Amino acid sequence: MEAAETASIPHVVPELKEAKNIEAIIEIRKATRAAIRTVSLGAIPLEEKVGREAMEEMARRVTDKAEREARELASSLVATIEAFVASDVRESLLNLRNKYVAHSLEITDAEKRAEKSGRAIKPVEIGDIEPALRKTIDIVTDLNLLVRDAGMNLDGLEDVFATYADDFWGRFSKERRGHGFANGPRALPTD
Repeated sequence: MEAAETASIPHVVPELKEAKNIEAIIEIRKATRAAIRTVSLGAIPLEEKVGREAMEEMARRVTDKAEREARELASSLVATIEAFVASDVRESLLNLRNKYVAHSLEITDAEKRAEKSGRAIKPVEIGDIEPALRKTIDIVTDLNLLVRDAGMNLDGLEDVFATYADDFWGRFSKERRGHGFANGPRALPTD
């Protein structure tokens, strides 16, 4: 895939729509999955146990499945990303980011465009961020699965960072809630 001008989820869509990129991903997946031909049972190659034709058929089914899954996942990702990018919640979050975090503006370009078209950008409401974060994590997880052919689960990170947050905020209260340095040095075990 060619480098996009910025590394963001919306910039992935054109790359996923490029047939040559999907074909490259599929070829890598197929080659990886076709390696089943080299599996051994102990010192005896599996091919000798089940026969060459059976191994070729097994490799064909595995590579066909890999191709089908990659095409389906790429298509699903394009639809999911396009829907998310077009959502009101993303527009609201992006506007909030541009207005208060990144640029400190009185009015953003998006607000000017919305005003000209006779509409307003919906303000971010409590509860908007969590579903957007979940959707982003799902997209990143599926992109990782598609491009690297490797699954990953980011759900555990929430617990890890909750622990860090407890430790951090525990430093500002009399109650020691954290799990790290906020509890003070740990005593060394004695024999």
